[in-house]
Formats: sequence, C-alpha cells, structure tokens
Amino acid sequence: MISRPLFGVWAWPLITAIIGALFTVFLLYELQRPKLEVSIADDHYDGKSEYHFVHLKVKNIARGFLGGGTAANCRGKITLADGRIFITKWATKANPVRTEIISHEGTLKRVDIVEPAYIDQAKHEFLRPGDEKSLDVAVRPKGDASCYIHTPENFQDPNYKPEANRLGTGVYSFSAVFEYDGGKSEQFRFKIVNDAGDNPGLLSLSPST
Repeated sequence: MISRPLFGVWAWPLITAIIGALFTVFLLYELQRPKLEVSIADDHYDGKSEYHFVHLKVKNIARGFLGGGTAANCRGKITLADGRIFITKWATKANPVRTEIISHEGTLKRVDIVEPAYIDQAKHEFLRPGDEKSLDVAVRPKGDASCYIHTPENFQDPNYKPEANRLGTGVYSFSAVFEYDGGKSEQFRFKIVNDAGDNPGLLSLSPST
C-alpha cells in the first residue's frame, strides 16, 4: 500500500505537468485560431455607375509568434431582423458568369451566362493572417428606391432584382457571422440604411447602436 507522503511526492508533479500540458495546448489553439475584425467599408457612390454597393471589411488579425490561423473557406452569413438569412458574395471574387460572343442576325453580341459552379465559389474566401477582404452586403440600382441583399444567386434573376432579397426604404438591422473550416467568428451587428430618393448613394451601412 502506498503511503500518503509517497503519493504526494509523485502525484503533484504529475498533476502539475498535466495542467501545464493542457494549458499549452489551449494556448496554441487560441494562437492558431483566426481572429476576425469586421468594419464598414468606405463606399462612396461615384454618381455615374448603374449600381451602388455597400460592403463590410473583414480582416484576419495576425497575432502571436505563430501569426494566427487561416480562415479557410470563409463564408459571410447575414441575418436580417425579420429572420431572412443570406450567404453573400465576396467582392474579391469574380461574378459567377461566363461571357460568350454569339452571332445574332449577322451581329456579334456579348452574352453573360450564369455558371452554377461559380456561384458557390463566390461565397468562399481564404483569409490568411493579415489579409483584409471585402464582403458584399447590399446593392442599389440606379432608378430604383429599393436595395437588394447581394448574393451570387442575384445573377440568376433576369432583372438582377430578386424579390426575396429586396429591402424598401428604411433602416434594417442585421448580424454578420463568418463561418470557416473548424469554427466561426463572433457575431457582428450593423444596420442597412436605405434612404428615400433617386440617388443610389442613399444606400449605406451604419454601426448598430
């Protein structure tokens, strides 16, 4: 039978070593986990474009001697206060269309064809430590008082105005969560402000208060 003093001699160092090892594993996990910082992009309407987009800037903060982790296959999920959920398009990704030149009645015409495979690609990005990329939130066409949450599927609508994504004049609260391989970010809150008028530049984002 092992006496108490002898048990204490070998047990406490072992327990201390286990606790130290667990702390080290936790610390390494934290240092290698992506840390995303989200802010409102400085979007100004140029007065000429057919569409005005508003974006969020997403930065993966580099930290620690390991630098931090990569947010692989990162998707931006936007949830409106009315319960609608959207996976929006990364502004850094190409539009999910391919262009073909066709002959129509002796005239060459450029036609954009939606490519389903590109739709999913436009929803995912890789953010390495130190990377900053922009995520589309909404778009307002010239001559339209409404704006539309901007997902890659918008390109499938003949008028580029899917009714399911439409927001009329008003202020709309939303949350943004970024999901990536092995985890997700905290929840970030903002507002879409779509003021009345004819100017697409009346669409903006603001912090949630």
